[in-house]
Amino acid sequence: MPRFSGSWQQFPLALGGCLCAGLFLRLFQIGNDAFWFDEINVLQAVSRPNLWEAIRVTHEHVMAMPLHYALVWLFGQVSTSAGWMRLPEAIWGTAAIGVGYYVARYYLTPSQATLSAWIMATSPLLVMYSQELRFYSGLLFFYLLVVFLGLKAIAENRGRDWLLFCTIGMVGLTFHVYVLLALGMVYAYLMADLRRNKERGALRSLVRSTIFLLIAFLGLLVSFGRLSKDPHSLTREFGLIQSVLAGVGWAAPFPLPWQGWIYYFVIAASALLGLCSSRKAEEKKKQYLLLVIVAQICLIVVLNRATRYFITPRQFIFLAPFLFFYSAIGIERLHRTWKSYSQQSKPYPSRVLQGVLIAIAAICAFPALMQYYRLEKGIVREALPVLRREWKQGDLICVYPGLDAVTYAYYWREELGASIFPCNELEEKEKSKVRFLLAPPEWQPPSDFHLLFRPIRPTLHERWIWKRTS
Repeated sequence: MPRFSGSWQQFPLALGGCLCAGLFLRLFQIGNDAFWFDEINVLQAVSRPNLWEAIRVTHEHVMAMPLHYALVWLFGQVSTSAGWMRLPEAIWGTAAIGVGYYVARYYLTPSQATLSAWIMATSPLLVMYSQELRFYSGLLFFYLLVVFLGLKAIAENRGRDWLLFCTIGMVGLTFHVYVLLALGMVYAYLMADLRRNKERGALRSLVRSTIFLLIAFLGLLVSFGRLSKDPHSLTREFGLIQSVLAGVGWAAPFPLPWQGWIYYFVIAASALLGLCSSRKAEEKKKQYLLLVIVAQICLIVVLNRATRYFITPRQFIFLAPFLFFYSAIGIERLHRTWKSYSQQSKPYPSRVLQGVLIAIAAICAFPALMQYYRLEKGIVREALPVLRREWKQGDLICVYPGLDAVTYAYYWREELGASIFPCNELEEKEKSKVRFLLAPPEWQPPSDFHLLFRPIRPTLHERWIWKRTS
């Protein structure tokens, strides 16, 4: 079985710089933004009296698993500040860059793998979800780690490697059930070159490992898993196509000026070029990889439709690094093509070439990253002074969609009292007391309400406030 040259313990200097840059981007302004709805729900675990009660919070959330909530509870014993509580997500997200590099070395050249790691480090999508108190950066880390350990176990085919693969796979499943999908990547890599007896032995070991992980998955699903009971339409910010493209890093997951879209054009166009470069017969591993990516996107969409759950970019985040592999191939091919057409008699040294490509990727990402850092996550800070001036004792504040209400109650309860309710939970007699409505911009308010507030700053999870005129 072909494997990357050199030992996996080798640590390239360029990767060290990449990890430092990635950690800086993930820590920068990590505590500046208020918690938003999903983060507030996760933060509930901190208020539980003990670790077991914190883990039981998973029963209240869709497809939640215990390890992340246990970690949240442990960190919450020190502080509940936004920066501190989000710190583990930044660490998971940074560690995923390093693991992603070693996964890429099974598919790419050293320079391409390094470039793909830098794309991961500077990806606004991965930076954003490494600054949220959610399990998505942990999912990304464990998914990549399980893939890496699976590919390593195939190459070595030793019992201890398969044991480690199963152990980390089971731990990853306690973070998010989508880690199970990493098996698809491992099978695709093996089936692309299933010729010799050694590979057939690896296949038998992989099948045994799959059975073990499936049993663990079913046990966790029965113990902790919860499907959505009601249809969800929490957001209309993303359609299906935009959710998929944003989730794999090909489109912006937040409002963006035209300069920022240059980055996404470069990433998507270079990935398409890289895909075209992988059509040769000897590139079966990259072809099988693409098939698994497409199959897993389709599976997630089907599962969400079947359970009537909403689709959002973060559900595809663990597939983004693999499409970045193709972007790295495409960018390097573009550079080689440019060199062949230029009249240069002296070629660049490989380190210079690598530095030029990394600089190009970083420069393209800069406008999109700056826009992300300028965003305000929610309106809890900007809108409070407006409501403080207008609100009177006895006024009710109605929130749509109703699940958003927990965010505003968490931040505004001290100043506005117990006046914030989901619109769908108010009785008819209480609706006459509603003086303020909070809802997404596209929502159509009743005729006796006029617009009171809309955020001035670029805002993620944007909401407007309407006030009753009569």
